[in-house]
Amino acid sequence: MSISSKKYATPLTIELAQPVYPAVAAFVVHVLAGIALLLSSLPASLICATLAIVFASAYLVVFRLRYFHRISWRGDGSWLLWARNGQYVIARLAAESLATPCITLLNFDSVPSGKRFSIAIFPTAVNADALRRLRVRLRLESGNRQ
Repeated sequence: MSISSKKYATPLTIELAQPVYPAVAAFVVHVLAGIALLLSSLPASLICATLAIVFASAYLVVFRLRYFHRISWRGDGSWLLWARNGQYVIARLAAESLATPCITLLNFDSVPSGKRFSIAIFPTAVNADALRRLRVRLRLESGNRQ
């Protein structure tokens, strides 16, 4: 049994801060889209309906980016996703997760319900050591699936 096996791995908990730059960028893009709609020559009813969709999307993007504030990997391979309201979800990491220098995208499947959760982690939202440990854990997890 290797040192990288789950038996010898220490649990990993990552506190996620609000990613400032992506939230600001999403807000600016949505506001610019709203301004472009107002300046367009579309019918007023279509402008109003599209503005409602654009601003509802902005709300979801900005607040969904910070829905989960903590993720914890446990030695049995499961993850706990802690929501801001204090509730948590037990989940399994999906194979489609991705780690790049600019962003880490984690896709989870809830264990009891099968519901899909995605978490985008930007380098500004977590300390460097925690991000490094997460990437190592992802590499080990992907190696165990092959």
